[in-house]
Amino acid sequence: MPALLVLWLLLGMGHLRLAWVLLERDWPRIIKAAALIGAAAVTLLIVMEVLLLDAASLMLQAATLMIELGCELIKRVADRPICRPLHCRRS
Repeated sequence: MPALLVLWLLLGMGHLRLAWVLLERDWPRIIKAAALIGAAAVTLLIVMEVLLLDAASLMLQAATLMIELGCELIKRVADRPICRPLHCRRS
């Protein structure tokens, strides 16, 4: 079971890292942090299913990740201008 604890800690550290880089709006690091969380979650899911453990708490972690990334994506799209102002266009 210590391996499960290490995976849970890795998942928690990944969420902290994701929150930090979301504040900095550093998109390459956001993608790396999300990939780390996804890999840890999938690994944890496989191990928990092999050991016949309840994976309901892991689904909560996956939902949290999707909400965090979805909110940031919506915010990023909302900040983008729909069209450029006339004085900025080049002829």
